[in-house]
Amino acid sequence: MALNRKTVEIVYYTMSRKKQTRRRVVPYRVWSFNGSSYLIGLCHMRNEVSIFSLDRIKMLHQTREAFVIPEDFNLDNFMRSSFGVYQGPPIHIKVRFHPDVTGYIKEKIWHESQKIFVQPDGSI
Repeated sequence: MALNRKTVEIVYYTMSRKKQTRRRVVPYRVWSFNGSSYLIGLCHMRNEVSIFSLDRIKMLHQTREAFVIPEDFNLDNFMRSSFGVYQGPPIHIKVRFHPDVTGYIKEKIWHESQKIFVQPDGSI
């Protein structure tokens, strides 16, 4: 579908609304994250680029309608402010980790905006 550069029609189960909707989607990329696969593309219903879990696509039909991915679409830029697959306005949170697990937490960058502050008790 994305390789063929053809628009698709899907029936998608939306977890937040607990219902199925029929949508026409321009599939830009298929993307994997944490063992799950997602379709990223322009959703005509919302008129914005959206992320669809492949597990929740109940029907998919390739149309004859060809498309070109916009030159300014960049997957890394699109996903930059995401937390995994979750997108939305930025929210500032504080998470405290017990000293026993701080080594694991400091091993990787969980989000590009993260800041780690070591506390007097060894927690972060």
